[in-house]
Amino acid sequence: MMVKIIFEGLIWVVISVTGVACNDIGAFLCGKIFGRRPLIQVSPKKTWEGFIGAGIITIIYGIVVSTILCKYEYLICPLEYRNISGQITLVSECERSSLFKIKTYSPQFLFGTSITTFPFVLHTFWICLFGSIIAPFGGFFASGFKRAFKVKDFGTVIPGHGGILDRFDCQIFMTTFVNVYIGTFIKEPSVEKIFSRILAMKNEHQIEFFHLLGNYLQDLDSSSENVSENELENEQAEATSETSPNRESPNQKSSVSSEDVEEAFISRGKVISSGRITKPPQRLDL
Repeated sequence: MMVKIIFEGLIWVVISVTGVACNDIGAFLCGKIFGRRPLIQVSPKKTWEGFIGAGIITIIYGIVVSTILCKYEYLICPLEYRNISGQITLVSECERSSLFKIKTYSPQFLFGTSITTFPFVLHTFWICLFGSIIAPFGGFFASGFKRAFKVKDFGTVIPGHGGILDRFDCQIFMTTFVNVYIGTFIKEPSVEKIFSRILAMKNEHQIEFFHLLGNYLQDLDSSSENVSENELENEQAEATSETSPNRESPNQKSSVSSEDVEEAFISRGKVISSGRITKPPQRLDL
């Protein structure tokens, strides 16, 4: 599972592993300095002060370190094997995804104050929060398991620290969470992965997928042609209106009022007192 996370980018591994280590160190220091109230009977040395202080330290650590690590291309690029010129090559260079591009946030609870940071830092917050609250229970479970069998450590591989499982009891919870988190909120489908899944399908399902994709592309092409035709018609209409700006449209009302008509008749001597026209009026261009 750890190897699977590595191929998504080394930064995920660095944050998850060092976050758990920071939480252990913070719990030890805060427990030694401020520890008064026991947290759980399985581990008498663990205190509420150490648990809460370690959580705060881990979150601050994750935000600061992730902000620094986001600047290094080698850490943020996922590792992929691609067929380049007939050879399978490990590609570690990539274009920055939206996670590692600086973005400005304006949350409502900050009352108009904006924050400029990498989106990955926000994901780091949730990872460190899990590492501070849930991941320590891996250590609690391991402590209860050892006490049930009346042993101090799972092994003696690491002098003064016990076995491998004694150091990675919380990492089991952490790597599982990070793997699920990436697959649920972060991971985007790639062409290689989609194609590999299509190859794993049955033949009739592959044919059905082929027809569905063909119909979708035809509909997309026809809709784009309709849009382009409408845009062309609008451009032609605008060009026509610009070439004849003074041309009056059929629906446009005449701007000549009745008073202007009457003045025109009077000025030409066409109106008499009886109200009848003795002489046919000449045509007026209105």
